[in-house]
This record gives sequence, structure tokens and C-alpha cells, in this order.
Amino acid sequence: MKKLTLLFVVVFLCAWTLDSFAQKVNVTFKVNMKVYAKKKLFVPGTDVVTVAGGFNNWLNTPPANTEKILDGPGTDSIYTKTLQVDANATYEFKYAIGTDWGKDELSGQPNRSVVVGLTDMVLPVVWYNNEAMPTGADASVTFKADMRLPIKQQSLVKGTGKVYAAGDFNGWNTTATELVAGAAPQDSIYSATVTIKSAQLINYKFLYTDKNGGTPWEDDPNKTSWIVDGAQDIARPWNNVDPTVTLRDGAVNFECDLTVLQATNLFDPAKDQLQIRGSFNGWNANDPTKSSMNQDPLNPAGYFLSVGFTLWEVNSQLPHKYRVEAFDQTGPLGGDAGYERPFSTGGGNRSIQFKGVPNQNFDARPYFNDIYPSFIIPAGKTVTANFRVDMTPATDPVKQAIPFDAATDTVFLVPGQAAWAAKMGWKEGQDRALKLTREGSTLFYSGSVNIVGPAFNGFTYIYEYGKPAPNGVQKEPTGFANFVYRVRFIPQPYSKAFTQPYTVITDTWTNAEAKTGQIETLPRGLTSAVEPIQNSLPTTFNLEQNYPNPFNPTTVIRFSLPSDELVSLKVYNVLGQEVQTLLNKQMRAGSYNVDFNATKLSSGVYFYRIEAGNYNVTKKMLLIK
Repeated sequence: MKKLTLLFVVVFLCAWTLDSFAQKVNVTFKVNMKVYAKKKLFVPGTDVVTVAGGFNNWLNTPPANTEKILDGPGTDSIYTKTLQVDANATYEFKYAIGTDWGKDELSGQPNRSVVVGLTDMVLPVVWYNNEAMPTGADASVTFKADMRLPIKQQSLVKGTGKVYAAGDFNGWNTTATELVAGAAPQDSIYSATVTIKSAQLINYKFLYTDKNGGTPWEDDPNKTSWIVDGAQDIARPWNNVDPTVTLRDGAVNFECDLTVLQATNLFDPAKDQLQIRGSFNGWNANDPTKSSMNQDPLNPAGYFLSVGFTLWEVNSQLPHKYRVEAFDQTGPLGGDAGYERPFSTGGGNRSIQFKGVPNQNFDARPYFNDIYPSFIIPAGKTVTANFRVDMTPATDPVKQAIPFDAATDTVFLVPGQAAWAAKMGWKEGQDRALKLTREGSTLFYSGSVNIVGPAFNGFTYIYEYGKPAPNGVQKEPTGFANFVYRVRFIPQPYSKAFTQPYTVITDTWTNAEAKTGQIETLPRGLTSAVEPIQNSLPTTFNLEQNYPNPFNPTTVIRFSLPSDELVSLKVYNVLGQEVQTLLNKQMRAGSYNVDFNATKLSSGVYFYRIEAGNYNVTKKMLLIK
């Protein structure tokens, strides 16, 4: 009997133990993302938060990482997720922004840990990365600018030049916050202490007065710093550049082509001027030798200027833009409207890497605003573009501080490029420029514009909404970074031909500065653009090497015809298969540039072949992406 009793107890205990091992319990995880949202390191409604640990194979698969995404945000930016995990176990875990490694929290710190029992549990709310929200009280902030680089460049002279910090904390006042260096000759750290409210992300830059009386600012974008309670230092070198970098003298030959602006009556070479503005000249024209461009005597639409650099950082980027200095400052390109908004950067700055050589050239002469002659809408021709936007994201109070109300609000398109605005009778950034109409009871809005030549194909813009004027409007955010404007085109089967009628790809309202996924680089269908070169009539056939080579993704192929010919210009892969026909038409005698866009091709070696009369030549080119 005793043996039977003992056997029963053993069996019961084994069964209870096995059941406890197999038992699952619910664990609810909670994390507060408010600090990271205010620091702009996390975008609610766009970014996701995941929880990863020993209970779900971390951020590895299986299971799919999308199953690890937390729900939210709920009250006060709190994200939650309830998971079933094995009972009676201890797990390490952490939170991450996104569904992959790279933005996970607690770098260099121990993982979080949870001891799971036999009952469901709700974990307390934790701050992401253990960063709690500051109180919003006065904080003592000391700016420390390491100015060794400008001093080495002999631009900042210690004792006479002054250094400042300007930002939203002082209304971007350029002289309110002066930074001062120690008296020792070798002391190149300029500092000042100011009072700033905590719990905010400030935008700021350093600037100084140089030996020529100019005021160089740090490059875009603005620098940022999160203000915490108590005292903190904001210490870094000028432009975030290592002050021990290699410095050299050199010269960069800036070029720009104004063919389209002249053809569309937006630039008069007899009255207007073209300038180059950039970080290297303080974004101003105080020194004409570094800003005023010269007209090319052999090509009246071409402008050039060689800018010299003394003791400049090798391999540094030179952000810049071209700017029309209009004779009529009240005209469509007067004042800062003269700045270009290049298609290739979504309205942002261009950039070239400084090589520290005496004669540095661009790979190809850029067109103002990246408007190619093949985009020209000839005089007397009218084309129509229909714009359409999905306003659904604007109705979400999580994504939009003042949500869109379809019952009362009106949607408008806002032009972001002065040249296009001028051809439409608008001004750059004009509110309520084009009113859009709601499509039934949906949240889609659309509107049309007629573009009358002489004009050009290509549209840079954002959207806004508001109640009837004179009430204010809510705009999609922009800024000084790249790709803050949409860029769209009407498709073109070939140069100066436009698909009609046409509705642009449906846009989506966004509360992000970057309009990622809503920017086109060329009109669809226009893989090549052919432009004649204005020079003497060639005496021989010739096919030149493409330039640049290697290239990504565009390059220029030049050829010459001494007589009228039927011209075939095609691109082949290494297997001899034709991948693109660039030309197949009758051409007049002359020299031509063909702009070839290889966006849809993969990296590798390609061949281009011309056949014109009895002339046929093949050359090799290299696409590197």
C-alpha cells in the first residue's frame, strides 16, 4: 500500500512539473517614446517600436520581426505589447526602433530583465533607453566651440575675430551669444554659458567674423542638442570636422547652364547676373571673385567661375547653389527667389567634394534647377498636369498637431520652385496657389494646371490645408535639408514631347521634412535627351568616350556628323543583348550630346554603338551604383 501511495505522489509531482514547464502566461510590455519623439529620433505614426528578447528570438527570425511590433501610441506616447511566454523563466530583453538591429536601446548597458512566474503580469512603463523626460526648468548650458580649423585656415584671427552661437534659443540672433576663448595663444576653445529651458531639442549653429569682415556660418543642416536638467556642455569642433585634417590650396571651376531660363524668358543675359553661393563664401556675394559668374563667350547660355581655396579641408563637401541676381528685384526671381531648387536634391543644396588640386572640374556642366533643354515646353504649346494627394495621414492627431478636417478645411498645392511658380503666375511658397477639389466623400483631393509655353516640364511643391482665408494654413514641413519638396514630371516619350492627358502619381500627405518616395529624377520614358552643340560644322564622323565614366546613373555621349544621316545609337550588355535604344532617327549634320540615364540598369560593363551611314563604332562604359 505504501508503495502504491509513493508511486501516486511521484506521478502527480511529475505531471505537475511537466504542466508548469508547458504553461504559458501573458506578459505586457510598456515603453514610453515621448523623449525620443521630441528628440526627433522617433517619428510616431511612421516609425515602429519592437520588443525583442530571449522569449521571441530577439530581432532574428523566426518569428517574423513584424510580430514583435508594439501597439500605440497610447496615452502619453506609451507603446504596449502583450506576448505569451513560457512560465517560470527569467528573460533578458530590450526595445528597438524598427524591425532590425541598429536602433536598439541600451547600447553598452545591460539588457532589461524580467522574472516570469505562473500568472499574467503587466510590466511597469519604462523610458526608452532609460532616458526620462526633463522637467522643463531652467538649465545651464555651456557652448564650447573648438575653432582650431578656421584658425589653421587663417580665416579666424584670434583677438580680432569673434565667435557666436545662434539658434532658436536666442531667436537666431547673430550677436546675442558671444563665445570667448582663453587668453593663452594656443587656446582655441571659445565658450559661453546661457540659460535654456530643459526638455527641448534646440537648433543652432556656430558662426564667426573672418579676417575679411565676412560672417561664415556652419554648413547645413542645423546642429541640434537635447537640453536636460541641470548643467551640460555642448562641445564640438567647427562644422563637426576633425581639426587635425589635411589642408591644401586648390581651385574649383563652377559651371552652370541657363539654356532653359533664357528660353523661357526668366533670365536676360543683358541685365541679369548669375552667382554661385555656398559655405565657402558665406552664402553671400560680398566677394565677387568668389561669387559672380562669367558668361562663356563660346556658349552664351553657359556661365563659369574658378573659385580659389586656401588651406581648405581635403575631401570635404562644398555645399552650394546657383542664384540669379535679377536686375528687377521685384520680379519673379528677385531677392532670394533667385536661388535654384534643383530637382536632383528635392530643392536642397548641391555639393561637390574638394580634392585640393589646382584645377578641379565638374563631371558635367549642371543646368540651373536641373532643368534640361529636353524639358522645354515650346512657345504656343500647352500641356496639362493633374495633381492628386491622399490626405488620410493628416487626419491622424498622432501625426498632425492640428488634424485635417475634411468637413471644413481646403487643400492647396504650394509651389516650391520660383522658376515654375513664375511661369504659372505664382510666387515661390505662395499660400493657396492651387486649390484642390475633394473627390466625393473620400480623402483624395485633386486639381489641374495648364502650363503654357515657353515653359518647362518639372514641378517642385508641397501641400497645405486650412480654413477659408484669412485663417492660417497647416503646411507640410520643409527646411534646409535635401528632398524636402516633392519633384514630379509629366512623362516624355522623347525630347520636348509630353504624355497628355496625364495625372501625376498620387501623393500622400506627410508630416516629415523628407518627401522620401515622392521624388522623381527624370520624366518617365525619357531615358535619353539629345541636345545639339552650337559650334562649327564637323568635317568627320566621331563618337567620343562617354563622360563621366564610370558613371551613376547618368552620363553624356557625344557624337559628330559631317552630313545628314539616319543615326542609330544603342546600348548593349556584355552578352551582346540590346538594353536601350537612345536614338533611331534622321539627324542633321552637326555635333550632339546625348544624356543617357541608366537608373533601371544594374552595375556593370555596357557598350554603346553608333551607326550613321557607313560609319559604325562601339565603345565601352562602366556603370557603378
